[in-house]
Amino acid sequence: MQDDKPVAHYSKKLYGPVLNYSTYDKELYALVHSLETWHYCLWSKEFVIHSDHGSLKYLCLQNNLNY
Repeated sequence: MQDDKPVAHYSKKLYGPVLNYSTYDKELYALVHSLETWHYCLWSKEFVIHSDHGSLKYLCLQNNLNY
């Protein structure tokens, strides 16, 4: 974000077996792929991820991740 406005957006259509994932896993899948897409911009900088999905707030507390 720059001046409290997003400077980039990532979108990808889900297909195949990914459609059968739980909502939590779909959100995590989207997060991982967006980080892979923008890694060259994020590599050397500290950044904060904003998500509107409540369960991803507790990502660091998860013992078993499916992805």
